[in-house]
Amino acid sequence: MLKNTQGLVLRNIKYGETSLISTIYTRDFGMQAYIVRGARSNKKTGIKANYFQIGQFLDLTVYHKPDKNIQYLKEVKLNAEQAIQSQNIIRQSVVQFCCELILRCIQEEETNAQLYTFLYSFFQDVKQLNSYKLSLAPIKFIVQFASKIGFEIHNNYTAELQFFDALNGNFCQEISLNQYIANLPASQLIANCLSKKEHINSTNKTREEALHALILFLRLQIEQMGEIKSVAILHQILHST
Repeated sequence: MLKNTQGLVLRNIKYGETSLISTIYTRDFGMQAYIVRGARSNKKTGIKANYFQIGQFLDLTVYHKPDKNIQYLKEVKLNAEQAIQSQNIIRQSVVQFCCELILRCIQEEETNAQLYTFLYSFFQDVKQLNSYKLSLAPIKFIVQFASKIGFEIHNNYTAELQFFDALNGNFCQEISLNQYIANLPASQLIANCLSKKEHINSTNKTREEALHALILFLRLQIEQMGEIKSVAILHQILHST
């Protein structure tokens, strides 16, 4: 059945000599894999591979068959609001990280309009951020993304409960029976991001530790999540700026 939808490009795999398979989180069908025939050919006609940049939103016309592993594309257009224009390496590394996290955490072919709206808005905002706000974006992304996929962190931060507990997804006293407790600066940063404070001061080390604690939280919730490979590149780029 021919359908119109939008989608966020998360991963591309070469298929055959001229095609590719693109994994896209769609507005109407959740996570889907699409075969794009001839995308890597030298012919001037047809859908081209350069449309399928990681983090790009696309307007799609697709042949959708429920419960089919690979779907087919009929037509693709760049989403006018979300066209990738900047080649800023910090912005690219943040987008790559967020896309890999989405890919690792979402497996279901289910519609989640609230999640899609959040992703669309977040990626649009990322295009406008300065370098420092970009360095905080991965942390802010996780705390919001986690709640949209059913793993909301309980922001019970107080003067007595100051330490983030990745096992239970809340804040606790320093003395704990588990080994998943973040240090005080990282915990305070997580609490500030949960509270959506606009002006947050932090060091590279604190941001790295906070991000590690949040990734650990998600990994404890999602057994099949695996390693987020792009986080090492993200830290390297953020430390060099």
